[in-house]
Order: sequence, then C-alpha cells, then structure tokens
Amino acid sequence: MELNGYTIDHQSDLAGANLSGLEIIDADLSHSNLAGANLAGSRAINVNWEGTNLERANLVKTDFTGEDLEGVDFQNADLSEADFSEANLKGANLAFTNLTGTNFKRALMSGVCLDHSNMSRTDFSGVDFHGHVEFSEDEIQKRLRIIEHLNGPGRQEKEAWRSCSRKVDWNWIQESHSIRLNYAAKDIGRTTFAGAYVNAAIFDGANFGSCKCENYVHPSKDYLDKAKCYPLIKSCEFSHSSFRSTNLQGMDINIRYSNDFTAANLQNTKVLFKTIALSSTGSRKNIFPRADLRDAYVGALLVQTWTDYDGNCFFSTDDGQFKGAKINGLEFSNDSILRSYSENEWFDQSCHPTPQDKSSAHENFKIKELTLSKRKELMNC
Repeated sequence: MELNGYTIDHQSDLAGANLSGLEIIDADLSHSNLAGANLAGSRAINVNWEGTNLERANLVKTDFTGEDLEGVDFQNADLSEADFSEANLKGANLAFTNLTGTNFKRALMSGVCLDHSNMSRTDFSGVDFHGHVEFSEDEIQKRLRIIEHLNGPGRQEKEAWRSCSRKVDWNWIQESHSIRLNYAAKDIGRTTFAGAYVNAAIFDGANFGSCKCENYVHPSKDYLDKAKCYPLIKSCEFSHSSFRSTNLQGMDINIRYSNDFTAANLQNTKVLFKTIALSSTGSRKNIFPRADLRDAYVGALLVQTWTDYDGNCFFSTDDGQFKGAKINGLEFSNDSILRSYSENEWFDQSCHPTPQDKSSAHENFKIKELTLSKRKELMNC
C-alpha cells in the first residue's frame, strides 16, 4: 500500500514519516517502526498494529476508534485529543504521553503503563482497567528501564558517594536498588499510574476493582499478592476528576481537590485526603453522595461544626458531601477530625470557619472515636 509516498507494509521503517491527515484502511503495520512519525489527524480502520513502535509519534487528533492496539508502544507520544474509544489497549505502553483531552471511552486498558503521563481532561468513561497482562521478558526489561531511569542511582548520587568522607558501601546501594527493581517488576502486568498528572479527568463508570480473576487474593491480604490484577493508582494524586458510578472496590487512592465520587463503589477502599484543609471543606471539597463506603478506610478527613447567632448547629457536610452514602464499617485515621468552633458568633451557614481564622477558638475530636450514629449525623448520611 502506498500512502503519501510511503510504502505501508509489514515491518516498514516509517520513522519520522509524514502520514498526517490520511485514512489508513486495512493496512498491515505489524512490527513496523513509526517512531517520531506524524499521524496527526489521521484515521485508522482495521489496521494490524501488532508489535508496532509509535514512540514519540505525533498522534494529535488521530482516530483509533475500535482498533486493536494491544501491546503497542506509545511512549513519549503526543496523543492529545486522539480518539481511542472502544479500542483494545491491553498491555500498551503510554508512559510519558500527553493525553490532554484524549478519548478512551469504553476502551480495554488492563496492564497499561500510564506512568508520568499528562491526563488533563482525559475521558476514561466506562474503561476497564482491571486485570493482568503477561509480558515477554524483553518488554519487562524495557519497562524496568523506565523505573530505573527515574529512581535508580544517578550521576549526582554516584559523584556524591565518591566525594563523601564517610564512605558507604556502594555494592550495598546497588544491591538495595536491585531489590527495589525486583519489587517493581511485580507491578508490571497491571495498570499503573505512577507519577501521572491527573486533573479534570473523567472515570465515570470505569472498572478498577471488584476482582473475579483466577487466583484472586482479597485486597486486605499482602500487597505483593494482591498486586496481580489490581491497578496501581495510589502513586499519583487526583484533582477535579469525576468518578461517578466508578468501581474502585479494594483500591488505594490519593485525592486532592474537588473529586466527585457520586454513587461510586468504594467498598474496602483506602481513601487518603492529601490536603486536609482544602480537600475536605469549602468549594474544593471532595463529594461522596450515595457512595458505598462500607468497610473502607478514610485518612485526613476534616469535618467542621459551628453555630449561628440563633444557636443553630451546622456541619460543613450539610451541603450533601456524604448524603445517602453507606458508611457501615467505615474506618477513620487518627488525623480524621471533627473540628468544633466554640467562639463562633462570627459564622453563619454561608460563612464556613477556616483553619486560618484566628478569631475563633476550636476543639478537635477524632472521628474514629465517635459512635456510628454520631458519625452519620456529622456526615449527614
């Protein structure tokens, strides 16, 4: 097949080729090299992508709807505003990619490496992230090199060691690093978000947890055992993102500002608020109406209570933050607190007290020490 002066065929070397704005139909690009190629605005239909290298490619607004892209390497590519809806991306490498405005609706994404990618306004609605993919030894080593490049002993560290008057056994440092890589290898095969930037992304209806896989190990068991098929998302932080009706059962998740967990399945989930003063109260708070939080664990939640001039008592959760949520068996960390303001004549329902307010004394209570009925009252659920 000839397109734009290039021969499109099995094992083609198309590195740096300009294939922008084209329709690529029924082509065989298996094991081809398109590193650094420009496919911006192109449309792929029934293309064989097996073993294709798309590292550093320009794939802005490229249409991959319904394509089989299992195991394809997109590392460092620009995928902004591309369309991967209903595509098969199992085991694909999307590390260091630009996913701004990218559409992954209803795609299959188990075993995908999303490490250090930019997920701004990315749509993952209905995506299935759960599951484990077996990789070849070559692919495992390639992904370990990503981890080693970011976390291994670097040049400055080596120079500091050589000039240090108190010598540390360099062999011990290298051995410790090797052990860490061996642990990291256990994460390869599951979907990973390590170091990813996630802001205003949509995960509505996506599946992360609720495992029915073979050799299933309950999330409460050892981390290394449960790692087989559960996506690793705790090593990044989420802000302004939507998780409506998302299945996060059994996951660990770190959240910052304004995430929406309406009707999400958070059973047995560990939810950590990363900024207690801003992520739990006020306009930046995270919301959980009708969420299933049974047997979950919540860290660093702040709930505030105060009274107005007439003696009416208000909670910062009165706006429906947890309305209708199921909280039986919900556990709280020691830093999850109910903050009660005692000199609060300055505050009314529309003016929440803040930790920065010096005019009002307050008293803190550990939420974990409150009765279930009191928890339901303060969470208004």
